[in-house]
Amino acid sequence: MPARKLTPDYEPDGCRVHGSLTLNKVAGNFHITAGKVLPISGAHAHLTTFMQEHEYNFTHRIEKLSFGDSVAGIIQPLEGEEKLTDINLMNFQYYIEVVPTLVDGYVGKKTTYQYSVKELARPISHNEGSHGTPGIYFKYDISALKVEVTKDREPFWQWLVQVCAGVGGVCATSNLVALLVKWCVQTVCCRLGSAAATADGASRNSSNSTNKASVKAPMTKNQLNASTESQPLFSS
Repeated sequence: MPARKLTPDYEPDGCRVHGSLTLNKVAGNFHITAGKVLPISGAHAHLTTFMQEHEYNFTHRIEKLSFGDSVAGIIQPLEGEEKLTDINLMNFQYYIEVVPTLVDGYVGKKTTYQYSVKELARPISHNEGSHGTPGIYFKYDISALKVEVTKDREPFWQWLVQVCAGVGGVCATSNLVALLVKWCVQTVCCRLGSAAATADGASRNSSNSTNKASVKAPMTKNQLNASTESQPLFSS
């Protein structure tokens, strides 16, 4: 329920009206106004000659207004509606179109009614040509259409197929991601290993070529004689 637009700082002095009505399935109205009721040939009039203008106040709040039995899921547009006014002579009119509704649930069928509403508010001033009786009027009409609400639930096997499809999709996607990561790791590692092996092979080849050159270098005859003469002789 919506919160009140204005919280009064004084003791409530309004009227709380509640009850239920039996309505025919034809257009009609029910209203709340001031004055004594005078029946006139199947209708009635309100006698308000004993009331002063400052005694009127039709500020109101609708806590609940529904047609038919209460059914879960049916929204009542006028519940929580609040009208505040400083004008004493006000005429509030609600034009309601009632739509018969058949709710087919899991536990059976229920017949109820939902409605749409349009509203009009105007001040009453006989001097300015705005005539009428101040009050709150609900004018309703029964729609020729009927709404049928059904609740459907998917079978268990269909839900199971959807779950299996979701699990299979997750597994397939994870497998693809794992293969992609593995390929990336192998590619990077192979390239780094090949580069390291190539560099090591090149260094070994250069070392071997240097050793071979030092061993195979021939010595001349003069170098041999100089080497022999330079060795010290020891006598026993």
